[in-house]
Amino acid sequence: WCYKRHKAVSFLIAFYWIAYGPTSNLLVISSSIFGDRFLYLPSFAFCALLVLGVDSLARRFGATLELDRKTIRQVWPRLVPHVALLVVLILYGVRGYVRNFDWRNDVTLAQSAVKVSPRSFRTYGKLAEAYYQADPLGNADRIIELGKKGLEIIDPLPNEENGTPSYVTLGIYYGFKGERVATRSPQGLLLMNDQTREWYQRSAQVLERGIEIDRAINETYRDREVKRGRTEIPDSGKTELYLYVGMAYERLGLNEKALQSFKYLRHLTPQDPATYIKIASTQVELGQFEDAAITFIQCLIVDPKRTDPWQWLTDIYAQINKEQIPAVQVKDGQSQLREDNKMVRKHLFDAYSGLMKILQLAERQDMLRQTREVATGHYQFDPKLLDAVLSQEVTRPVPASPVFHTYGKKLSEEQEIRTP
Repeated sequence: WCYKRHKAVSFLIAFYWIAYGPTSNLLVISSSIFGDRFLYLPSFAFCALLVLGVDSLARRFGATLELDRKTIRQVWPRLVPHVALLVVLILYGVRGYVRNFDWRNDVTLAQSAVKVSPRSFRTYGKLAEAYYQADPLGNADRIIELGKKGLEIIDPLPNEENGTPSYVTLGIYYGFKGERVATRSPQGLLLMNDQTREWYQRSAQVLERGIEIDRAINETYRDREVKRGRTEIPDSGKTELYLYVGMAYERLGLNEKALQSFKYLRHLTPQDPATYIKIASTQVELGQFEDAAITFIQCLIVDPKRTDPWQWLTDIYAQINKEQIPAVQVKDGQSQLREDNKMVRKHLFDAYSGLMKILQLAERQDMLRQTREVATGHYQFDPKLLDAVLSQEVTRPVPASPVFHTYGKKLSEEQEIRTP
């Protein structure tokens, strides 16, 4: 009925909702800010509808928006609709002109967002990011203060209703500050001092709080999927949390904690070869050379094109290989493991069987099947032995327990870390 009588109005209403609907937060909640950019196209339909509405109303009083010589000569009250629309146009034109200064650069844009929405954690995060991109060295303290203000808004939320990106970024900012205040050796190596240690402890603390939230979100997700009847539910999580908290632990000399964090990161992303490098290098620091060799082999299984594990393997086997047969050889410019070396053969089996168990726990069935085919086909490992490893009952991996944060507490409830 409306389309037949008012085709233009019907078209403009449909055009408005088609253009505005996807970003309106009515159908799907969006995390985007600076929403005025989503109104450019819908505003065309809105302005047209406004003009049609004013014209319809004016006609009820014997006026019209159509301008010609006859209309202009009419008494001034009949020009009220024209004046009203002109005033609206001028006001919005001035507002648009002033708004242009906010878009001068990322910092000014984020500053305007903070003024308009001082209780939005995202605006503080955007402003901190803008300062970091502009001048991370000169703005370090300001960046950290903005990050803390953002967390103060969301940290009181229940864990399962919270989010983790703000904790990741503040943890990174704390670590960056720790790097800046560190002393350096003549070779340029970072040397820990009291200030550096304090900043890395703060980094670990806020990242541990993020991990607590991340685990709560994961458990909520798993419970929901179980109720839907799913049985194979892979763990999910913000991988950066476990990477950066592991790096903070490394700086603080907590290598066992770092190793556990990197292993949980591997549980979340078993397809990422960089994670295996992190684990193996930490194992080397702990003197676990055979475990490190196995992990480097797993890295090569996941990504055969990587070259950096070979130097590590060469150095490790130079220390632990007691057989006359070398563990690593170079043939046609390519490094290879000598399968006729008993230690290498054992490490290959442990690497494949261990990787299969990792993939099983991570619910990566396709990778598990491919890895098993290579282990039984190329290396001729006994399928029964591999299946025996897979049949072993192992508890689901968990992150490292916190060192600087107490689970159950908000950051505001904990004493701020200070180096004596």
